[in-house]
Amino acid sequence: MASRNHVLFFPHEHADLLGAMHDLNVRSKARPQLRTFLTTASAVVHEQAVALDGSERASIGDFEGLVELAERHVRQHRSSVVAEMVLFTTIQMGQLVVYVVMTLN
Repeated sequence: MASRNHVLFFPHEHADLLGAMHDLNVRSKARPQLRTFLTTASAVVHEQAVALDGSERASIGDFEGLVELAERHVRQHRSSVVAEMVLFTTIQMGQLVVYVVMTLN
């Protein structure tokens, strides 16, 4: 059975964005390529979030990194579609990085 953190191939079956983000964060400690990807992705997401208009920006809120954004997203009763798509896409790309690194080693 697939891990509940796995969202790459079957997103409709596994939507635990917070668990998947935590998993990538832990994996990044031992994988420099993944750590670089997550650091860069976080910087880009933060930069783009600052550029949003007031209501869109308010729906995302302030965050330091992608894990904090995922935690905030899960806690909100009215979650942000923008935050969900950003997290989902980042997780998919991060899992692809993990897959490639593991395949090449």
